Amino acid sequence: MKILVLALLVSAMLSVLGCSRGSDLHEAMESMGDSMKAMSKSEELEQLKKELGDFTAALEVAVQQKVKEEDQLTFDEGLKKVQDGTAKIQQALEQGNADLAKKLLKELHELEEKYHEKLGVED
Repeated sequence: MKILVLALLVSAMLSVLGCSRGSDLHEAMESMGDSMKAMSKSEELEQLKKELGDFTAALEVAVQQKVKEEDQLTFDEGLKKVQDGTAKIQQALEQGNADLAKKLLKELHELEEKYHEKLGVED
C-alpha cells in the first residue's frame, strides 16, 4: 500500500511541477520512486546499497532541474533535505546497519510527503 501511495505521490508531484513526460526531471523522479520501492522491499544490505546508489544518481539529476518559479525555492529546499537524508542512509549502510537504513528510509518517505503537501501535490 505504501508503495502505491509513493508512486501516486511522485506522479502527482510531476504534474504539479509542470514536468512533462520524457523530461529529465520526470525520469529522475520515476527512478527515485522505483528505487524507494525496491529499498522498502529489500532486506539485503547489498541490494539496499545498489538501490540507494540508483536513487542518489537520480536525485543528482533532479537537483539540477528547474520547476515553476514560484515553486523553485521549496523544491530546492526539499531536495536538499532529501540529500541529507540520503547521506544518513548511506552512512547506516556503510556501517552494515540495514535496520537503521530502513528506519531512515521511512523518515525520508515522510519528508517526501511533507514537501508534496507544501508544493500542493494531490494524492
